[in-house]
Amino acid sequence: MCGADAGNDIQGLSVRCPSQVEEIVPTLDDDLLYGFALSRTAEECHPTVRDLRAGECVLGLSPDRVAYANLSQPSLSAENLKKAYELRERVSEKERLRISADYYALVTGELEKEAQTYQLWIQSYPHDPIPHGNLGVNFISLGQYDKSLAESEESQRLGPNNFISYLNLGLAYLALNRPDHAKATFEQALARKLDGGGLRLSLYYLGFLQGDSTQMEQQLAWGSGKPGVEDLLLSAQSDTEAYYGRLAKARGFSRRAVDSAVRTDSKETAALWQVNAAVREVEFGNVAAAKQGLASALALAPGRDVKVLAALAAARIGDTARAKTMVEQLEKSHPSNTVLKLYWLPTLKAAIELNVGNSSQALISLEAAAPYELGEQLGTLFPAYLRGQAYLLAHNGTAAAGEFQKLVNHRGIVLNFRSVHSPISASLAPTPWSATRTKQRRRIRIS
Repeated sequence: MCGADAGNDIQGLSVRCPSQVEEIVPTLDDDLLYGFALSRTAEECHPTVRDLRAGECVLGLSPDRVAYANLSQPSLSAENLKKAYELRERVSEKERLRISADYYALVTGELEKEAQTYQLWIQSYPHDPIPHGNLGVNFISLGQYDKSLAESEESQRLGPNNFISYLNLGLAYLALNRPDHAKATFEQALARKLDGGGLRLSLYYLGFLQGDSTQMEQQLAWGSGKPGVEDLLLSAQSDTEAYYGRLAKARGFSRRAVDSAVRTDSKETAALWQVNAAVREVEFGNVAAAKQGLASALALAPGRDVKVLAALAAARIGDTARAKTMVEQLEKSHPSNTVLKLYWLPTLKAAIELNVGNSSQALISLEAAAPYELGEQLGTLFPAYLRGQAYLLAHNGTAAAGEFQKLVNHRGIVLNFRSVHSPISASLAPTPWSATRTKQRRRIRIS
């Protein structure tokens, strides 16, 4: 059973949590495979996964490799996962499947192999909710939300007291523009006394989409002082402030998010919040502030995800040489990463082309990202956003409007993402769901 969750990326969470703890494999180094890895207070954890001796939340026998990823420290996660993958033949079949899937997801980024591993897991252990839940996350990364919903529902059916299953299901509903279903799912989790930072962040986003500032404030208050949760909500609030044009307040909340993460020694998390703010400054035209934020983030923790957004910021401010160098480094260091190849590299290359006025090449670069642009990555719908700008540069206003309309049509994916507030697309931004009554989010893994 999984209790509290942890972890985040800029727009989505990346949480892995075991629902079963029956396997103990003493042949592996305890520090490698089983650790008290999540820096969470005991009060935040569900009672079944609470370790009062350490005062930390232990998600079953959660490996350190997964916990680091949950805390937005993918570099540390990858380091531990590589070791575990090398020793995978020394563990049971299920643990071998678990390690392999985590390795493909968090080290090589090969989502196809990750999905195949979960399919094998399901065939061997048909009553296990874990592979269904994580396969649902895999589909979210690719923007296939209907498939994600089906897998999340099956995971919840098999593990009715598994907190993460409720969270995944609710997030799929948000992405599919079904806020009422998302709200009901989150409330079901709370009714079962299943709670955590991921749920509170999701409730915050739901409040934003429905124009419920009271709910947003309640979630901020709930997270105050909670290590590893406070920074999530503070960064989310920074994007909300920027969305409404309150840039000074946005900067203040970003600083607080960075400071909160640093206090818990989560430097890579802090760097993500820092570079998130830098990309936002670019969209407001504040080049000097963007450069400063970019440099600070890279100095703090130059991990892969930080480098991706840093490359984007460099491209957007016209530092073409630096952006190209970073893109080349990413290509060389992560040749098999699905999201990088199909989403980020095309986006980064398009951003570089846009800054030199080459709209046609930017559009060509973005063709590869089109099938995956709805996936919830670090930069929500950025391919469509840049494609719209490329069309404007090419004096094709109709095509540009069609791209910006995607931001309006997928509010449950875009949320309060900074690009929606840009001068180009702000006029298309809709009012919240609660006001329009239209019929018309984050990434959670279990492990």
